[in-house]
Amino acid sequence: MSGNSAVFPKAAYAAVGTINAALSALAKAFSDRGIKDCVQVNSGLPGPVMTGRRRNYLEQWAPLHDMTVEEATARFPKEAGIARYG
Repeated sequence: MSGNSAVFPKAAYAAVGTINAALSALAKAFSDRGIKDCVQVNSGLPGPVMTGRRRNYLEQWAPLHDMTVEEATARFPKEAGIARYG
């Protein structure tokens, strides 16, 4: 499974997209290698998680877009196509 930033890369998320793409590639490589030994490899990349880093980002982003932090926090999941933060 690929993270959204790996599938739809944007300049602002280049580092995260690179990491997600690398994790997906590594899991695929391990799964290809594990087939001969009957080893199953699964991977999952979390979507947006409400961390201190994300909250800080929203605190910086909100005033630049003429909205409160609460409005920005509510708007992001809708624009990202997710139901809620992790």
